[in-house]
Amino acid sequence: MILEELNLQEDDPGDVAATLLEEALFPGHALGREVLGTRETVEALDRRSIAAFHDRWYRAPNLVLAAAGAVDHGRLVERVAAAFADRGGGEAPVRTPPDRLPTEGRTLRRPTEAVHVAWGWRSLDRHDPRRRALALGTHVLGGGLSSRLFQAVREDRGLAYSVFAGPHLYGDAGALTVHAATDPDRAGELRRVVETEVAEVAADGITADELEIARRGFEGARLLGLEDSGSRMTRLGNGQSLYGRVEPLEEFVERLRAIRLDEVNAVLAEVLAPDATVAVVGPGA
Repeated sequence: MILEELNLQEDDPGDVAATLLEEALFPGHALGREVLGTRETVEALDRRSIAAFHDRWYRAPNLVLAAAGAVDHGRLVERVAAAFADRGGGEAPVRTPPDRLPTEGRTLRRPTEAVHVAWGWRSLDRHDPRRRALALGTHVLGGGLSSRLFQAVREDRGLAYSVFAGPHLYGDAGALTVHAATDPDRAGELRRVVETEVAEVAADGITADELEIARRGFEGARLLGLEDSGSRMTRLGNGQSLYGRVEPLEEFVERLRAIRLDEVNAVLAEVLAPDATVAVVGPGA
């Protein structure tokens, strides 16, 4: 099954471009390696090694179980405790931050109908107090139908069906990426337009109106998410596993509303000022 997933991923030039970008952003580091592994590493696995891995890491102190909905909390705790009664101990994985600078980028020639381009910058880790300011700024840059990139790339020029930007926050590092695909004859124009928009945001920042629209969108999305049990469960699990606590809704809103325009523009300038690492997949790449 994993080998089939690898095959499917290899058939998607957008996924290939994303993988090449990660390899270039985090050279020689686990963050730069494909999560699924490679055909060689997957085929080398046997039952004994998988069972040993499971026995070492899948223990009660390393796990977070989240539930939302019509749940009897006390009964759930009792059943989980019984199920993991003999699964104590455990150890935290030792993480090593990336220690090498990004490379210039990667290209891969393929006879695809479109050229897929991915830009990336090293960014903040998930514990950085400026992470929400960066998220708001990134949303204005390429996070929706009214974003700078969507308007410049799709609405104004018809260069791509979709273009999007997003932050990726890890425990000891981070990245901000932009992805788009276009006709091979217009690949150069796409790169110029995206890189011009990014440079303008890095140099001049976003406006107060753009920040307010993004802020309201973030707040509304969190509130709407509370209407869905699955979203509530995900929020509980992510908060506990990534930050060791579940942030109360009131605290989230208060912190979001406290973010200033100068804070957003400062972190955008810091992250986007360096030259991007670029991965390209397609004909003539």
